[in-house]
Amino acid sequence: YSSTSRQMMTSSREIEMQAAAPATAGMARNAPAEISEEASPSDVDVNALPLAGWPGFKERFLSCFWELEEHLADLFGLNDSKYQWAVDQYMDERDAQVDADDFAKFELEQEAEMENARVGEEIERLEGGEVRAVTVPLTTTA
Repeated sequence: YSSTSRQMMTSSREIEMQAAAPATAGMARNAPAEISEEASPSDVDVNALPLAGWPGFKERFLSCFWELEEHLADLFGLNDSKYQWAVDQYMDERDAQVDADDFAKFELEQEAEMENARVGEEIERLEGGEVRAVTVPLTTTA
């Protein structure tokens, strides 16, 4: 037998056994028969109770294993992006371009304000705000 056919045989046996079993046998963790509803409050979830014995040991062992795996992956750099340097370079170039565009826009605004101030002074001078008018004598010679 190959491993696939064994799995298929096991699966078909499990299906037959489940079909013959009563409906309540499929629950993950059954509460012991000794515990009555009066002894335990109704708001306590029986499935949330801590595991004891082999299931509890197995759960604690596996949680330690996964934590160790996470630390080893960090240590060897497996959680780091392979091309993070390229992403960082692109982001820096994009930020530099945005900064250059913002600075160019700021310079144009400053030049426009200076030009407006110069034109305003010129208009005020031409409209008589400055005493520089030349007096022309009127003569009538006919």
